[in-house]
Amino acid sequence: MNVQYAAQAFYQGVTAKYPGDYGSAGGGDGYGHIPGLIDIDGWEDMEPGDAAQAVQRSAEPDAYADHVKDAQRLMSALSGTDVNIDTSGNCTSRTRRWSRA
Repeated sequence: MNVQYAAQAFYQGVTAKYPGDYGSAGGGDGYGHIPGLIDIDGWEDMEPGDAAQAVQRSAEPDAYADHVKDAQRLMSALSGTDVNIDTSGNCTSRTRRWSRA
């Protein structure tokens, strides 16, 4: 429920500090690394939904693609720029001028 932790874990992965922290996720010695996006080879060239699935490994692998447009709108609203996520997964933006209603 910690947004900062969740975002960091998604992008950078998580490494156990103590044996057994994450069960058998990391390997035999009990210390392990659960991969994040930056650990996925070629993630920059993947479709956004495929990259998310490579990290999260959900039982519904196509579900992430359903939310790309929502993420695009959210990123645009929060950043004050027009964000475009194209089908190759590239993300571009340009500054948007805000007007008060």
